[in-house]
Amino acid sequence: MRVKPAGAPAQPARADRAEMMSTNTLAARVAALRADPALGALHRSLAVYYGDCDREAAMDALYSRFLQPGALAFDIGAHVGDRTASFRRLGARVVALEPQPGPAGVLQRLFGDDPGVTLLQAAVA
Repeated sequence: MRVKPAGAPAQPARADRAEMMSTNTLAARVAALRADPALGALHRSLAVYYGDCDREAAMDALYSRFLQPGALAFDIGAHVGDRTASFRRLGARVVALEPQPGPAGVLQRLFGDDPGVTLLQAAVA
């Protein structure tokens, strides 16, 4: 993931399924974040938004109606990235905007090596 300053044009890289991280890798990263005492304020969000296979399947079913592999999706107010994760499972490229430093750091740690995700630490007005 590339972090761009506010105002910089977003030009996400093309993402192929082969470039996406596995579900197991994402789960391991979420577990590491939940164990990090410095992220205590976000532990509940990580617990609520990750690890529920039925919830993930329902989100994927909903968004698959609108997104095809290779499509460009925007996650505005991405928080801890559960929708970003869904969009990536569907093969979409993602531009995720999150203005708060804590959640933006979580996004960086979860999707930092995913070339199909661009993070903008910015708010939309």
